[in-house]
Amino acid sequence: MVSPTRKNTPRSAPAGVKYLLHGHTHVPRDQEVEATRFLNPGSAGLANKGAPRSFAWLELKKGERPFFRLMGLKTD
Repeated sequence: MVSPTRKNTPRSAPAGVKYLLHGHTHVPRDQEVEATRFLNPGSAGLANKGAPRSFAWLELKKGERPFFRLMGLKTD
């Protein structure tokens, strides 16, 4: 498990980790760094750093690459 500090997001992962799901920052993220895909759904309630409110859909199927989709939420 990789825990980011309050001021930053994970920038690296343990060897062999292909997908790293994280939160805490409230900033949506779908980014590939070296051989690891970093995924953060953001926040449906408390946005941070000007990021829009969001949530994510994660679908896992054996033998297939995970499907991850970030979705924004409209606010009134």
